[in-house]
Amino acid sequence: MASGTTCSTAMAASPSQIMSVTQSSTIVKGQIVDAEGEPIVGATVVEIGTTRGTVTDLDGKFQLNSPANAKLRITYVGYKTVETKAHDGMKVVMQNDNAQLDEIVVVGYGQQKKVNLTGSVTNVDISKTLGGRPEQDVAKALQGAVPGLSIVNSNGALDSQPTMRIRGLGTLSNDQTSNPLVVVDGVPVDDLTMVNAADIATISVLKDAASTSIYGSRAAFGVILITTKEGKKGEKVQVKYDGHFAWDRATVLPDYPDVPSQMEAALRVAARTGGDVELFGMYFNQALPYAKAWKEQHSGKKKYGEMIKGTGLDNVGDYMVVNGQPFYYADYDIQDIWYDKAAPSQTHSGALNVPSGTPIRLAKGIPAHILLYLYVLRLQAGHHEV
Repeated sequence: MASGTTCSTAMAASPSQIMSVTQSSTIVKGQIVDAEGEPIVGATVVEIGTTRGTVTDLDGKFQLNSPANAKLRITYVGYKTVETKAHDGMKVVMQNDNAQLDEIVVVGYGQQKKVNLTGSVTNVDISKTLGGRPEQDVAKALQGAVPGLSIVNSNGALDSQPTMRIRGLGTLSNDQTSNPLVVVDGVPVDDLTMVNAADIATISVLKDAASTSIYGSRAAFGVILITTKEGKKGEKVQVKYDGHFAWDRATVLPDYPDVPSQMEAALRVAARTGGDVELFGMYFNQALPYAKAWKEQHSGKKKYGEMIKGTGLDNVGDYMVVNGQPFYYADYDIQDIWYDKAAPSQTHSGALNVPSGTPIRLAKGIPAHILLYLYVLRLQAGHHEV
């Protein structure tokens, strides 16, 4: 009787109940690919309104126990979310989401938004720091612009690099290199002075150790992030020229003592060491009387001009030849001879900003100096006809 009752109940079930039982046992199979047709590994496939879900395998394929007409939500980092009806043999194409990629940073232990990734970030005001003064060296322009960033120029050599410190000194290498990591458009750069100040759009400085979660151990002493300018759709074609001319003058020049004082100092050192002082065969103890006589017979240092041969202590001239050995003792004005009062300096930079997708044709007959000024041609994104 019990079994008969059960059978009778099953026969009396409604068509909707039978349909529900049938749908719950359906296996939906499919594949997830990107716009290029490449499989997406690890995409999440979830039936909306339930907790049923799965992820794609190495071939981008998946299978899920779900009703045939259920609605699926497919998500993956860097791609736009897709919602579609489930059916067996389905193939879903996911599109890139560039805006999401700009906001998400994948780190070794998860993913976070950039704004939440580090605790100490300083953004540099480009218009005040670089636009307010004609400084071509980006490192010098950043001096005093970022709290906690110390920039010191130890010498004036043309190929010298400034010393930058954000988080103090360290011993990461044998040379105790503690400079921050400089990243320009996502590419590490060793020399910040090689970056053209006119090309910079934004500068951000990451000052705490949390930035190592993005850039690794090289960011232990901070990171300087630089993004350069680029053309955007909807903008007008812009031609920009910056020219600066100035006179540079040394603030401090070395002041040399007179020749007798230098010789006497060298002789005192030699007396303590028990040696003689000789330069080009000229012994200072023999040349010192002539140097003192020259100082008495002249009112000051000698300017650039012809050297006059002396005849004796009463007329020492500028040099003497004693027993075949020349003695040079004239006190020349080194500052006046070696250094100019001022030196001219000039800088020229030009930029041509073109919106993406704009064809460009340079007309014939453009003067060479105009082409030289327009040396920065930033045509990023899209194809351009030049």
